[in-house]
Amino acid sequence: MKKQLYILLAVSALSMSLRAQDDDVISNTPVHYINLSPKVGYSAGFDNLGKLYMPGTGSVNVPYADSKTIGGWGAGLALEYELEYNHFLFNVGLDFDFLSATSRYNFGFERPMTSPYDLTYRYRFFDYAENRNIATIGLPIRLGAQFGDFYFLVGAKVGYGLFGSYKSYGDYQITAFEPTSKSEIQTNPDAGTGLFNIAKGSNTQDGKLAIKPLDVRALAEIGLDLDRWLQAPVPKKKPKVAKGAKRQPFTANDVHYRIGLFAEYDVLSVNNQQAGTADFVAGKSEVAGLPSLLAEKSNGMPALNNLLAGVKFTIQFAVPEKIKRAGGGKAVPPAVVDIIVRDEDTKKPLEQSFLAIKNLKSGKMSLQGLEVKNGKTTRRFSRGNYELYFSHNDYYPDTAVYESSVPNAKDTLYVYMKHRPVLKVRVSDAETGKTLSSLVKIRHSSLKKPIVLRTTAKTGANDTILQEVPDHYRITIDKKGYEPYSIVLQSLGEDLDIRLSPIKVGRTFVLKNMFFATNKTQILPESEEALQTLYEYLTDEQNVGRRIRIVGHTDNVGKDAANQRLSEGRANAIRNELINRGIEPARIEAEGKGEKEPVDTNDTEEGRANNRRVEIVVLE
Repeated sequence: MKKQLYILLAVSALSMSLRAQDDDVISNTPVHYINLSPKVGYSAGFDNLGKLYMPGTGSVNVPYADSKTIGGWGAGLALEYELEYNHFLFNVGLDFDFLSATSRYNFGFERPMTSPYDLTYRYRFFDYAENRNIATIGLPIRLGAQFGDFYFLVGAKVGYGLFGSYKSYGDYQITAFEPTSKSEIQTNPDAGTGLFNIAKGSNTQDGKLAIKPLDVRALAEIGLDLDRWLQAPVPKKKPKVAKGAKRQPFTANDVHYRIGLFAEYDVLSVNNQQAGTADFVAGKSEVAGLPSLLAEKSNGMPALNNLLAGVKFTIQFAVPEKIKRAGGGKAVPPAVVDIIVRDEDTKKPLEQSFLAIKNLKSGKMSLQGLEVKNGKTTRRFSRGNYELYFSHNDYYPDTAVYESSVPNAKDTLYVYMKHRPVLKVRVSDAETGKTLSSLVKIRHSSLKKPIVLRTTAKTGANDTILQEVPDHYRITIDKKGYEPYSIVLQSLGEDLDIRLSPIKVGRTFVLKNMFFATNKTQILPESEEALQTLYEYLTDEQNVGRRIRIVGHTDNVGKDAANQRLSEGRANAIRNELINRGIEPARIEAEGKGEKEPVDTNDTEEGRANNRRVEIVVLE
């Protein structure tokens, strides 16, 4: 278990590598908190009784046992002081813990009796279980750091055992035999030799658990600061300062929250049960926790190391700042700032945007998600530095920094947000010019699913705003009765007028978005949409009986004969796939033309990619 604890501590230490977003700003002055932290989780008591000798491998007086830790539950409450300075955290306090855990045992031992009889008694316990309850109060001291929304703490805790209790229960059997007997089986118990039963039954015992008064634990905690989601907004009006007050009034904005995973492990055994005088008479066991029947024969005190691990929720109450006095002994009044949000191009106020504010002194968000209507809001700023974040679905995010240094100042802060480019798409029939309803799919490697724009038959148009990404987006349209369409988007703000060509008899078109394994005829899963579109065309009521020819082409890399076989194989692979889906074989022909009919140069990679294609010829 110690090894697992060391791994947990190492993971917590590695959390130092977590870095905040580019907008993270740390506190450059100390911030003081009073923390109230309830915690709950899993508890377990680990002992070394399972390591005792088995029968026959040591002295006859050494017991044998195997143990299994079942565990249980634990809970606690901590009251702490915490100091935050830059990324550094220091934490000290007082906490109360209660642990309830169970272990199971199978064990036995032998006890000789020389007078008045030369006999050896053998005690066996089956499915013996012991539930232990321990309550402690402790002084934890921890160090750590916070980076952005993430924090970690490691340290130690010295505790005092308030009380301990146990309840043990299980089945037992007592037998006896003469040690000088050569046979351990005696069919006649009156013969005086061999093995015979004395007693058997069930035993239940409870009482006070002997634990050491002092408890030393290693501590580790890692978690998430919840201010980004739970922090109260800055009050619109500055709280009134009571006459003679030395600190600013405490407000809801001074309350912070965080949640974390924690682990506590006893580095020293807490068991105080000495090898003693436990007895077993007529079905009654004198047990004092951590089976004293074992402790009596184990030539030492069994170990007991407790673990408590789970979830810890912390409410932090920030100590308000001291009031800085101006001349005449009056509190420094806050600055009043009009914040104006406008379009960078038109200079017109935005009807709606959202504002978040970070206090650079504490490094925490003091305001989150304030709606700015009609391009203006008024905020009050105490002395200090602040960073403001502006967001709008149709605009790029923007930031601004404000320093409040002049008492009672009245300022105006202008922010100009840049509009994101709008991609507009219109789809129509290439021959009639009639607008079409369709699904326009926008793909990029960074997207798990494509962005889908639905155009209607009435307008044939739709639009969207895309995020700037490396490389380019690809736009595809697979509409029944029309040739598949695919282009690479060159600009996020393009106006695309897409004209789809109907599939007619005698027409040849490229089956786009067909993908094969390199130099193989294997069809890749990415080709499913293209195959399904071709299948739906062949099964449409208007195309019943229509026949097609699938023609494969390659570039000129490699030998002519190999390219010819590859083109034929790929064409036949598509034909077989359509037949497997239910298309009659007589309706589909397949042909390969290798490198004979290039449509582009073979001197560039782009040209060779265009030459590697599959064409569909509509026969009748």
